[in-house]
Formats: sequence, structure tokens, C-alpha cells
Amino acid sequence: AYGYINALEVNILYLEQEIKKPPTLSNVIEEPENSGLKGAQIAIMDSNKTARFLNQKYILEKSKSKDEKELLASFENFTKAGGVFIVLNVGDELLEKISNHSLSEKVILLNSTNPSSKFRQTLCKPNLLHTISSNAMLYDALVQFLIKRNWKEWLLLKGDKPEDKKIEEAIKRAAKRFGGKIVAEKTWSFDTDIRRR
Repeated sequence: AYGYINALEVNILYLEQEIKKPPTLSNVIEEPENSGLKGAQIAIMDSNKTARFLNQKYILEKSKSKDEKELLASFENFTKAGGVFIVLNVGDELLEKISNHSLSEKVILLNSTNPSSKFRQTLCKPNLLHTISSNAMLYDALVQFLIKRNWKEWLLLKGDKPEDKKIEEAIKRAAKRFGGKIVAEKTWSFDTDIRRR
């Protein structure tokens, strides 16, 4: 029988920053709670089914908080204890702090949810891997689709939040790159429920 005696144990830390999310686009399709954490838990459970035959064991630790300092402390404690793999579900500021942290050179960081393009461009690190498409990738694909359909002139509805600005930049970059034309721009006022409009 295969057991975990002298097994190779792989500790993985799942860090999640709780942030206020915008309203969902649909009342019919609800956004699942804890989808990132549940995905990691299922992956660990699945991996451990076959890992026992190789005398391996995967252990998932989790840290979820609104407090940036608490999450940084979890990162530091995990790394100092010899942990190597960290799955990140965090915002821009915390992702930047963790990737620039002196302890981050000893670990593999997996960005699972942050689409900001800057972490693949100006803030790229050799140990920061991405499992999500960046804004640049997403809007390059959208613009290429529109150009292929011969829809080359667009009205750009934009928001005024920092996340909206990143999307706006990615769309304008892609339009310039692939030959699209933004003929007009309008700032969306979030004064009513978007689902009603």
C-alpha cells in the first residue's frame, strides 16, 4: 500500500484579497462565491488522488482577508516556513508589493485573477506566472474579431474607475494596432442599475 511516509509534501498558499465587486451583469446568472478557492481545493483533492502513487502529497493553506497587512504577513510566514507555491487572487497594489518583496525571489507566484497588463510588461518578474489573460490579450482578441467581421468603427462607452481606465487603454491600444477606429467616446454614468439600462 502506498502511504505518505517519507512523502514529498508540497505546500501551496492561496492568498485572496476581499474586495468590493461591482454588480453582476445578470440577475439570472449569479457569480459564484469562492470560485477561486473552490477551484484550488478541487485541484488539490484531484491531484492527491494520483499523487499517492508517486508518494506525494499536496497541502493547501488559505488566507483570505480585506486587510493587506494580514495577507502580507501570511505570505511572509508561509515563505519563511519554506513554502514555495503561492496562488494570488489580489488587487494591483498587493500583487506589486508581493512580487517586489525580498522573499518573493524564493517562491513561485501564480497570478490567478488579476488581468492588469503591467505585470506582463513593465512589472514582469521571472517567477510571476499568470493563469489569466491580461487586458491586452482580451481586447486584442475582441478587436481582431470586430475587424474580421468588418466592424471597424466603434462607440466606446467607458467608466471612470481605475479598472475602467485600464480597459480603455487596452481597447485604444488594440484599435491602433489592428486598424479599428473609435469614432466617439462617452463616459457611462453609473447613476442607475446597469441591469435596467
